[in-house]
Amino acid sequence: MAQVPDGFSFAGDPELADLFQVFLDQVHRRFDQIAAMIAQLAAMPDDRPALKQLSHHFHGLAGSGSSFGFPNVSQLGQSGDQTCLRRLETGTPPDAADLATWRRLLTELHAAVPADRTMTVASQSPHPEAAAAAMR
Repeated sequence: MAQVPDGFSFAGDPELADLFQVFLDQVHRRFDQIAAMIAQLAAMPDDRPALKQLSHHFHGLAGSGSSFGFPNVSQLGQSGDQTCLRRLETGTPPDAADLATWRRLLTELHAAVPADRTMTVASQSPHPEAAAAAMR
């Protein structure tokens, strides 16, 4: 079973526990989408919609990770999003260095979130409102 991150628990709040489970499921789906967009951009660097989707998925991680006790996920997501946004703003396709950065970030993201999507639950979350808002 995956352990809830330190400082993040639910004090018998089944709704918050459910939100955390949804977060775990969604974050792993985002990882899959990020991998697919990286592969797409490696094959077709000029695929602007794929770059926008990659930015969207990194941005989603940046916004939700800390709310669920994974600040490293937020930091990694923000880093990936910023790299995408720079390419979108300049209109230049990603290069080999960008692809390598995104692959490294994805590896670090996988390491930051438990692969086991079941969890153990303890006491009260320090920020239950933030966690609930992050899932909206």
